[in-house]
Amino acid sequence: MQESKQKPGQGQGPRTQGEGDDRLPWSYRLSASKRLLVCLLSAVLVGAIGTAAHRMGAALNIPYGMVLSLVLVGLSAWSARARSGFGGLLLHFVVSCAVAWGFALIVKPQSALVATGSPAFTTYFSTEVWKYWLFGIIAAQVLIAFLPSRAFLPASREQASS
Repeated sequence: MQESKQKPGQGQGPRTQGEGDDRLPWSYRLSASKRLLVCLLSAVLVGAIGTAAHRMGAALNIPYGMVLSLVLVGLSAWSARARSGFGGLLLHFVVSCAVAWGFALIVKPQSALVATGSPAFTTYFSTEVWKYWLFGIIAAQVLIAFLPSRAFLPASREQASS
């Protein structure tokens, strides 16, 4: 008897996102609960790393740390939505904001982690960068939520081969 050679995905019924597609990143091929766990872990890391890094350059009025931190938040939020849809983005939003705002509210106001004011701050960004970080982490993820769903779809086989 001859075995029929079927292309992957033919005659196997509907497949969920990432199931059996080796072109997708490893985290996109996990089960739904594990994808949400990846969203949770990335949100904790983004909130902690961004909070620690957002003040870089602020004393010189060149807030490259804040810009890099917000880019990191945007990339992580985009990945969360692409990986797990709005549920993943919502989880990422809540956890990353909780980590960033938790550091801001739990530590004392004169802490170096989320410094909100000091006579030593002499430039605009050295006094204001914390506001841009804490509100920017919200704005970046809300912006990701309003992007069209086609921005989160993997490239088709025709696009990937050309």
